[in-house]
Amino acid sequence: MAEHKLIAELMQSGEVIYTTSGVSMYPMLRNRCDVVHIKKCDRPLKRYDLPLYVRGDALVLHRILKVKNDHYIICGDNCINIEKIPFENVYGYVDEFWRGKRHYKSTDLRYRIYVHIWCDFFYIRRAILILKLKAKNAAKKLSAK
Repeated sequence: MAEHKLIAELMQSGEVIYTTSGVSMYPMLRNRCDVVHIKKCDRPLKRYDLPLYVRGDALVLHRILKVKNDHYIICGDNCINIEKIPFENVYGYVDEFWRGKRHYKSTDLRYRIYVHIWCDFFYIRRAILILKLKAKNAAKKLSAK
């Protein structure tokens, strides 16, 4: 599988550059448009980091909301469900990315501001996403009649 090749390359070289796919990290990362630089875990990860981890057969990039004794509490920027991910399931983390032609390092002030706003108001954002989903489902039901 391509996912396993990515992990093997990361473990061997210590870093990979990869085009993201999926909508779970929108608005930060857009489906098949943006590129991330992933580094092999060389330090303990902390709140707001963006780890690469394994869930079943899939590789996932989601944000750390909390660090516990043996796992991370993680959620995608465009998701409403929280996950508990054991430390051993994490292989790397994003240390920089390109959103279109714009380059961002994880230490950039504008990126840090985005992360704080997006994560510190997680429960408000979650409620808005749930309401948006319910409105979309209600609109589908009305248009089906």
